[in-house]
Amino acid sequence: MNIKPEIRYGILGATGLILWTIIQYFAGFHTSRLYWGQFSGYFIHVIIFYTLLKGLKEKYHDNPGIFSLRKGLREGVIQLFITAIPASAFMFIYDYKLNPLWVENMIEYQRHHGFSTGFFLKFANDPAAQAIVLSNTETHLCIYFLTILSAGASMAFMISAYLISRK
Repeated sequence: MNIKPEIRYGILGATGLILWTIIQYFAGFHTSRLYWGQFSGYFIHVIIFYTLLKGLKEKYHDNPGIFSLRKGLREGVIQLFITAIPASAFMFIYDYKLNPLWVENMIEYQRHHGFSTGFFLKFANDPAAQAIVLSNTETHLCIYFLTILSAGASMAFMISAYLISRK
């Protein structure tokens, strides 16, 4: 059975993101070592980049004459949706059942230590946004899903451009 690269690497990406979240939990990055936790989340970008690179390379080698920037971006976004849906479903379970207070604890830690960078923390610290942002956990889930798609789409664009330029 031949599985399309976007499905195979999409599932691999989701698995990597889920495993990384579990590793962060057991390493204490979401519970007791919040200092490291504020940086460990950036590793999801490495996982996304690696799986996109592998998937798009395989797609490129399967279709060397007809691979275009548009096709690479399209295939990358399909792969990203396949990654984002199960990874976000796991984060929903993680945020509500496995470690329900970690988002709020991380925000309090960052507020206490004077951190104000990051899109998520800007929303969490903005008193005027409280009417818009109903809960930090829901905000986190939306931003997690959108980060996979938006950061991944820009990576897919760059990877596709690189593969095409190597002709």
